[in-house]
Amino acid sequence: MKQMKLFFVLLLSLTAQWSFAQWYYNGPSILYTYDRIGIGTYNPSNPLEVKGQEGIRLTGNSHPNDAFMLLQPDVDVSALNPGGTTHAARITGRRLGHLVIDIEANDAKDAFAIRTDRDFDGMVDNIAMVVQPSGNVGVGTIAPAQKLDVAGNIRVRGSNGIARVMNGDSNEFIQFDANDESISFYSNDNEALRIVNGGMVAIGTNEVISGYKLAVDGKVICEELRVKLSQNWPDYVFAEDYELMPLEEVERSIKENGHLPGIPSADEVEKEGGIEVGEMQRLMLEKMEELTLHLIELKKENEQLREELQELKKQ
Repeated sequence: MKQMKLFFVLLLSLTAQWSFAQWYYNGPSILYTYDRIGIGTYNPSNPLEVKGQEGIRLTGNSHPNDAFMLLQPDVDVSALNPGGTTHAARITGRRLGHLVIDIEANDAKDAFAIRTDRDFDGMVDNIAMVVQPSGNVGVGTIAPAQKLDVAGNIRVRGSNGIARVMNGDSNEFIQFDANDESISFYSNDNEALRIVNGGMVAIGTNEVISGYKLAVDGKVICEELRVKLSQNWPDYVFAEDYELMPLEEVERSIKENGHLPGIPSADEVEKEGGIEVGEMQRLMLEKMEELTLHLIELKKENEQLREELQELKKQ
């Protein structure tokens, strides 16, 4: 009799454990087993595990049908193509004015971070982005020193190939134009400087003249300007084999052409849109050296005439 009672007590205990350990509602949807709860699974591996494509839906007290947050483990994102994948986890919030992430920091080490598996070995080993309690955001660094601190390159994209980096709500910004591969700096909504592909720079104008590295619409002031010429400096004028144009030919050329030989005419300067300072300095020095040689020659002739005149006076 005692054995029979013991058997029934044991059977009742096992039945109670089995009944308490397995809870079925509307089919095999919810399972409770000791310290784990499984929804849609018989074998939960975490304290709470939900299996299903629909995910977890969190609703508020007001408008529960359309004010909610939905956590989904596997959604099709092939249309978005983030990183070349077709499936991803998603957090959806409908009619949520804000999605707030609070950092309740008790020291400078508390922060919000996004971690990644850098070498794809199944272990999270890299902090891709961090938000410090101060509000500084770091990308590629865990110690951001500014509101946005990026350790690496930044890629900016805009509509129609044009992207801008704005200074708040002002009319000052930097514009990147992929159409002509240029970078422009705007002040008061006016283009002040443009850098185009090839390293050519335009200041005060958006016109960059081919063959020139710098185009300026306006005046230029500097303490000193150095022009480096690739051509020879006109010291060749003083060489013994240099053919100095006689003054008679210089006079004839001036009468026929209206300008010094070898110097651009007014029509040529207007047609070319200006002069090249370095080349013009070279030409002017060439004419100055030729003029010096003519003066030396005239001085010699003058001294010779003076000597002949003195000889005539003695006779």
